[in-house]
Parts: sequence; C-alpha cells; structure tokens
Amino acid sequence: MDYLSEIKKLPREIQGILISSFGAEVNGEIINDFSLSDEQAGKFIDLVNDIYLKQVEVSELQEELSKRLSLNPKKTTDLAIDITGKKLLIADDYFKGKAINYLKSFGVNITTYAPIVARELNEIEKEREYIKDDESSSFTDVLDDANQDEDFIKQSKKDTLDLFKSDLGKILSLGPEYNDIISDYNDDLEEYLNDEDFKRDLKKIILNNKDVITRIKPIDDNESKEATIANWLKDFITFHGSSNFNTIVLAEYLVNSQSAKRLSLNDKKKIKRLLNIYKNASFFAEVATTNQEGVEVIPLENEIKEDSIVRENKKNEIKTAVEPQVIEDKVKEVKIEKPSLINELENMLQDYKEGTLEYKTILQEIKRLKSSK
Repeated sequence: MDYLSEIKKLPREIQGILISSFGAEVNGEIINDFSLSDEQAGKFIDLVNDIYLKQVEVSELQEELSKRLSLNPKKTTDLAIDITGKKLLIADDYFKGKAINYLKSFGVNITTYAPIVARELNEIEKEREYIKDDESSSFTDVLDDANQDEDFIKQSKKDTLDLFKSDLGKILSLGPEYNDIISDYNDDLEEYLNDEDFKRDLKKIILNNKDVITRIKPIDDNESKEATIANWLKDFITFHGSSNFNTIVLAEYLVNSQSAKRLSLNDKKKIKRLLNIYKNASFFAEVATTNQEGVEVIPLENEIKEDSIVRENKKNEIKTAVEPQVIEDKVKEVKIEKPSLINELENMLQDYKEGTLEYKTILQEIKRLKSSK
C-alpha cells in the first residue's frame, strides 16, 4: 500500500499527527523500549497507519501485533498499551473514544499518557507554523486542499455531531490534561455553529442525549427521573425556561432547584459544564457577540481547581463507600445543608478571566447580595 498517498486523504489534523517529526521520535522510542528488530519496527509503523486508515480497528491492536510481530503475550500486551497511549490517544476524537476505552479495558490510568499527548500537540503546532512559511511544501498543499474540500468539511461536521451523540457524557468528566484536545475541537465547533443546520442538529443531539451523568436523579412532579443529560436539561428548562441565561441563573439553579441542590460538588461541576455547553451551542450567535476572544463551546477545565475537586471526590467516596445504595434510595429523606448563592458565585468566579463580561457580572451580583444581607 502507498501509505503516503492514503494519508494525504485523511483530515489535516490526522495528517499532522502521522507526518510530524515528533511522531517519528515517539516511534523510535517505542522501537527502542521494546527492542524491535528492523523488520518488526516496519510492521509496527505499518500497523499504526492501518489503524488511522481504518483498515484495522483499535480493539484489534493486540491481536494484530501478535500476528505481525510474533512477540510473547506479555510483551504484546505492553506494546499494545504503549502504542494506544503514545500514538492513538492524541486522536481519540477521530477514533470516537475507542482509544480511551481500549486503555480502560486494560485498567490503565489515562492520565499516565497525558504529558506526551500534550507535548506532541505542542510540537505538531510548532511544525505547522514552520511549514506555513514554506509555500513549496507539499504538506502545506495537502492542508490547503483538505481545508477547501467540501467532502472533508461534510465528514468533519458528521464526526463532530457523532462525538456529541456518543461521548458527551465522557466529555463532561474530562480534566485539564485534555484542554489542548478540547481547544482544537472548539475551533471546529466555533466554525460549524455559524451553519444553522449544524446548530439545529447539535442542539437536538444534546437535548436528547441518554448518557447517565450523576448518581442523584432529577425530580419531575415529585418523581425521580433517570439521571440522563436529556433529563437534567429538561429539569433546568423547567426551572428557567428555554431562553438564553447568564451565570447568575446557573448559580441560582445549582443552589435553589429541588434537583440540583442535592448534588455533590463533582456532579454540580458536570451539570455546570453541561449547561454551559447547551447555552453556547443553542445561543451561539448571542454568546459570540459578547465574547471578543471567541467562544469555548466546551468550557476548558481550570487546572488550579482540579486538586480541590479531587479531594472532594475522595471525601464523597469515603462517605458513600459503606452503603451507597441505602444513601441513593433514601436521598429524599436526608436533610441536606443548602449552600449559599454567594459561595456558589464565588466558586464560579474562578472559572472566568478577570475583566471579562461574565467575571464582572458575577462580581457585581456577589457585591449586591452581600450588601443586601
């Protein structure tokens, strides 16, 4: 197979991953770490290309390595994990979550590979900037052609919608180590949301998503409903209505609504991210006019705040470790301390840069609430 010719047919960001010199360095590290012969090294690189070209499924990686490289079972498993973490995880949206799922099937902590993914994204961006200055570069020609290819744009929009359809629940839980990947994804969303058909389809997918995202269930007409994305959005719309909303409304929902006020800190964080995604996608034009720096359709995670979230998760795990089902069943009977709206707004303030409209709005509301006490 003429791999170079086939790779040129792939989306430009995937071409960047496969053609980058840093990617070649990673290949060299894997070859050295596993003491692969020249013949085995060639077969390993061909296999990675075959996976990106969708000739081989991610889930078939271990089996294909065993066939092609003839390694012992332990070495084959270790190599499959390393290839997934170092070569495939960077394009997990392209693989529709299959790389993450494959690592999880081996019990691998995905954050182990986060530094190399972040570094590779940075190096690829540097290479792309360098290549832009070289008009004779065939790689630049490939990117330009792909960017103007209607079929490529059409497929890219479909892939974007498919990701929301299958992986929105996972997106809500992604930590700051995935901010670079999310940023690239946001760039596509910001472009595509100017298309009314795409915006309509995306909103419909979000509003009908069946991913379960919390342990506590939303309450509708005094009955608990399944804790899906669709039901949480329905609960919020019942609380506020279907119009656009600001951060103050979001804080009031988390503090005062019958459903959301019972959530743990970590689950509130998910709901907050979900509602911001819903807002940014549904009211994109309005949000864009008030944000001069561009719209983060999927809000990025604040790395400084992550430790406090992790600590809260551990506290909750300890509290629920003994009898989690009993707590679930009797949640309506438990008297839960109501967090103050001021505290919620002060927490939200940390999500925004000083001087932005949202930051000023929250700060003004905090001052108003404190003065009216």
